[in-house]
Amino acid sequence: SLLEDMKLVPGLFPQRPTDVRKLQHHVAFFVVNLYHVHLQDQSRWLSFSRNKMKYTGKDSKYKHTFKLSHEYSVNKVIKFLLDSQYIDHSPFIHHPDPSKSRQSRIRATQKLIDLIKMHEQESLPEEENDLWEPGDDRDDYKGEETIVVKGLKPPPRYVWQMENGVKMKKKIQPKRKVCQTPDTPQVRKMRENLSKINALMDRTEITLDVTEEELQRLNENLRRDGNAVIDFTRKRLHRVFLDRRLDRGGRFYGAWYQGIPKEYREHILINGSPVCEPDFSGYHPRMLYAMQGFPLISDPYRLDGYPDTDEMRSFLKPLLLMIVNAKDEQGAIRGMRQKLRKEANKAERWGIKIVPLGVEIRTDAQYREVMSKLIFLHQPIEKFFYTGMGAYLQHLDSQIAEAIMLHLADNYDTAVLPVHDSFIVDFRFAKPLCDFMNQVVEQALKQPVPIKRNEGGLLKRRDLAVNRATEMIDQFVDSVIEADKDNSETERLVRAFETELKKVLEKVRQM
Repeated sequence: SLLEDMKLVPGLFPQRPTDVRKLQHHVAFFVVNLYHVHLQDQSRWLSFSRNKMKYTGKDSKYKHTFKLSHEYSVNKVIKFLLDSQYIDHSPFIHHPDPSKSRQSRIRATQKLIDLIKMHEQESLPEEENDLWEPGDDRDDYKGEETIVVKGLKPPPRYVWQMENGVKMKKKIQPKRKVCQTPDTPQVRKMRENLSKINALMDRTEITLDVTEEELQRLNENLRRDGNAVIDFTRKRLHRVFLDRRLDRGGRFYGAWYQGIPKEYREHILINGSPVCEPDFSGYHPRMLYAMQGFPLISDPYRLDGYPDTDEMRSFLKPLLLMIVNAKDEQGAIRGMRQKLRKEANKAERWGIKIVPLGVEIRTDAQYREVMSKLIFLHQPIEKFFYTGMGAYLQHLDSQIAEAIMLHLADNYDTAVLPVHDSFIVDFRFAKPLCDFMNQVVEQALKQPVPIKRNEGGLLKRRDLAVNRATEMIDQFVDSVIEADKDNSETERLVRAFETELKKVLEKVRQM
């Protein structure tokens, strides 16, 4: 139908059969992807580039992955769909801060959706099975290569901007550039392992146990923060290495669950089952202590003279990591302030109440005081402070994460969802996961690392299920007694049955 309409536009429809097939490919590609995005979220956009150079070159995903040309994509298909009111269009937005720039974006109108539904029984070319990644091209990476190597961190630049009527100098950090992935035995083995992990991810259902209203609010907040909305089909992982080296970085990215707030992770379902999320306690500090041959006994994020609270611990943890990764003391202070500002802005947008620390840490002097105490506490690893060791530590934890995912895949055929130093798993496999986490980390660091089970979400689900079952028992007993209210024997038997069931439920609650 679309092709028939295109024939009516002068100069649009090609004459040669090869060019007609090329046009069919482009039309099918855009229609399939527009419809896929629409099914996920009707307010969601599909980003694309109008830049002709993006469709050429050896690294062009448009040319090599999707087999698209600039002429057919932009000048023919998108122009026709826009002129015919089959799509809405949001034009390219340039901003001095690259994180706030947006590529051109499109989404299907109801006119196109109605047309698709009229012909939804018709098959599409098999080559359209590979879907385009929707959303903004502000994401770190989109492409087919699963082993991604990025370059050195570029120097920041500064721009002047007006904020609340005041002209202020703002720091902008450009993104690292993606480099050519080397073809080595090490890379080929990593690709092979990741292919096995992603194959298991593909056949695993990973969803979120929330209402439609809650999911809509979550997506609205994610969109407001500039993040991609939830797409439950986006499960495949890729690894990102840093500084043009294969021993820096290497963590796993790409799945939808990594973009949601931590509070929502306990609502994840794996193949319909609730999850728990074990993680390593004091992971990176313990790695540094192990490198020096010292065991870390106490909690690395507790400091004498400061409140012994979760809020203070959540402050000291990133501060210690800033001290490790920053170039100098002032860089760590700036990084920490920037992190707190982002968290405060996000909390305001999401309506989250921030619990105060209980002690004032605002001025440079106050930051230096707490930092000096933290450095004194961790004298055994002082040689690593202000060295940028974070990328190397990420490489170590990514190797451990790969081993954990492969072990559970090979031995239990179950997917493990990595969140860097924690792992989301079907609660039925929590014990084998924790057992292997202990084994692999002790083998890597030559000393044990405590593991937190993080079963709070599972316990909430258990209590909700027990409460719901108790209510159902009460309703059932009342209905049976009411139906046969003149028979005392019936009431006696039903009450005995009720007592035994509630004993079982209470045992479940205490498990």
